[in-house]
Amino acid sequence: MLHELRIKRVYDHPSPDDGYRILVDRAWPRGLSRETADLYYRANRELGPSAELKAFLGHTRPNFPVFAERYVDELDSRPEAHEMARKIRELLEHDNVTLVYISRHPTKNTAVIVRNWLYRQWGMRPQLPVWYTTTGLDAPGSHASEDANHAGRTDRANASTPTDEQGDSMDTNERNDDLAKAARIADEPVVGASDNPRMTVRTEEKAAETADEERRLFREGDKIERRGGTVESEYPHSIRIKRIYEEPAADDGARILVDRLWPRGVSREKAQLTDWSDYEVPPTAELRKWFGHDPAKFAEFRKRYVAELDASGDAHDFADKVGKTLRDENVTLLYAAKDTVHNGAVVLRDWLDGQLGIATK
Repeated sequence: MLHELRIKRVYDHPSPDDGYRILVDRAWPRGLSRETADLYYRANRELGPSAELKAFLGHTRPNFPVFAERYVDELDSRPEAHEMARKIRELLEHDNVTLVYISRHPTKNTAVIVRNWLYRQWGMRPQLPVWYTTTGLDAPGSHASEDANHAGRTDRANASTPTDEQGDSMDTNERNDDLAKAARIADEPVVGASDNPRMTVRTEEKAAETADEERRLFREGDKIERRGGTVESEYPHSIRIKRIYEEPAADDGARILVDRLWPRGVSREKAQLTDWSDYEVPPTAELRKWFGHDPAKFAEFRKRYVAELDASGDAHDFADKVGKTLRDENVTLLYAAKDTVHNGAVVLRDWLDGQLGIATK
């Protein structure tokens, strides 16, 4: 018998009955440390939408049904998503699993789509929000065709839950300071988003879990984020920034040039770069030329550069590699600009800190 598969906003306070908390968004939630997020696993690569698909959605909810259909197609095509579905099913034999998401919207978010996709993988009846039944997703032969009537029952059941004007649950139990601050940083209010149980089968007796059992369920040890872990224990090393004209140091670790142009007067031998040339992370040529290293434009440059990084698959892959490297050595981002405060490496470092849940210094 299985426990409950739940969804919950990552900015809501973690609770003991969340069980295994798994993040299913591509990006890391702004302003939230990994310790506060209290994740068991970050499934951004396996279950998160691609950067291109996320950029398509943006913040325009009228596009959401199309986004959902494309998202399901992405999940269907990923072997790693199917493997993750198997692992989550195994976790449900031991405790609840809560899929956590970033969006403020309680029904139009990644976790709703992933949960329904998981149900289909397991041969169970999905729980469909009303927008599924007003699009082609419920057409004959589509993913949701047999569940349109059930969606209506679900929406009527949810109508009995008190909500605010945005449709979010009003069950706003006391939040800790970190969660409230993180939600403000994200420009999204802290709201209740807890769910009623969705699965019809559960057991009254929860099986005892051990570290050996967790290792059996998840064998990708380098990706597991244990509950109760801290940022320091996961990343013993740090992301640094440094002018490429400075002498290399033994503790630089991986030395990555993050400028688009090669710095004048520096030989490749002297630069002593680590070969990460597969990743395209500098600002675009157009943005670099517009900025022109003008400090007055830096705030807008930061905003535009972050938008480029958020929409770039290469940038997210780069962040993943940085995270893995930080377990073994430092990562030093190298730049050529004379201005040590207003440059692209500063923005990239802060963006990486946000993606990896590291407190920006």
